[in-house]
Amino acid sequence: MNEYAAVVTRAGNYWLGEVRGLPGGRSYAGSLTSLRKELTDAIILADDLPDDAAVHIIFVAADDLPDDIRDAFAIAAERDQVASRTARMTAETARLARVLTSSGFSVRDTAGALGITSGRVSQLVTSR
Repeated sequence: MNEYAAVVTRAGNYWLGEVRGLPGGRSYAGSLTSLRKELTDAIILADDLPDDAAVHIIFVAADDLPDDIRDAFAIAAERDQVASRTARMTAETARLARVLTSSGFSVRDTAGALGITSGRVSQLVTSR
């Protein structure tokens, strides 16, 4: 996934976003949701990415924005990190459940090692 940090500010009723160091990587919109979409399109064009490229944008508050919006952007970035880490941990848990049970460990011992229920181990080893 292509990750970009966009510095965001406010001008009147519009949100302005700019990916510094990427000529053409800027846009504006009436809402932050729309700004993210507009910036995605601008980044794809400016960085010559495929039209369907996965672009992840982290908002960084410009100095002129209030602390509350800065805090909100920081929480959103932290939530993204937690979600990414959770996805990696889930995949690794499933992998280890399959490895341990195929190596002869019981479902209960595998569950105890992974800190999950034996029912969850059974689900993980039977699904792909």
